[in-house]
Amino acid sequence: MPPSTEISSAIDPRNKHSEDRRGCTLAVWFASIGYLYQLFTNKELRSRMLDEMAKNQDQESKK
Repeated sequence: MPPSTEISSAIDPRNKHSEDRRGCTLAVWFASIGYLYQLFTNKELRSRMLDEMAKNQDQESKK
């Protein structure tokens, strides 16, 4: 069996798996974009999140 055939048969199952993961990643990506869009359109949520981020940065800088 030539090496090129071995390689392609070894890659095939991985290709299908990576396609599945890409679909999953895409879903996560769209969900996070939707979440960020909500944050930026909802001023109350945005200010609360910015406060949380500021608190987290303060805690990290104290460490």
